[in-house]
Amino acid sequence: MLTFAYRPEQIRYASGGPASVDMMPSLAELREELQGLIGYLPQAFGTYENMTPYEFLDYQAILRKITNKEEREARVQYVLKAVHMDEHQDKKIGSFSGGMKQRIGIAQILLHLPKILVVDEPPAGLDPRLSGHQSLLILRR
Repeated sequence: MLTFAYRPEQIRYASGGPASVDMMPSLAELREELQGLIGYLPQAFGTYENMTPYEFLDYQAILRKITNKEEREARVQYVLKAVHMDEHQDKKIGSFSGGMKQRIGIAQILLHLPKILVVDEPPAGLDPRLSGHQSLLILRR
């Protein structure tokens, strides 16, 4: 549910009709803005098993409109290090355990540097190195 606070001078009353609000953002504008603020990782998500983490995240960064090659490479390296997958960046995702795949998913949602993270079952499937509070601390950085 989204709510807004408006000043009284922003509200217009039409005779015989509903009230309207000046300067109310369109639903499309709100959606785009919220998508930039929120990173979401469902418990079950898909990856390309034949790609390496680097290739997958580079592709995802392009889809998120990070088109500058140097910026994209730096961002991919940053998120791989944040989830301790930088040493596995050249191995195929299909060879990874469930916890390693989940870390790739977490790296994917970190690509656009969201302010809010929504993670369904965050510690599920993560290895002990990234379980519980430690995984949330990594996400906060």
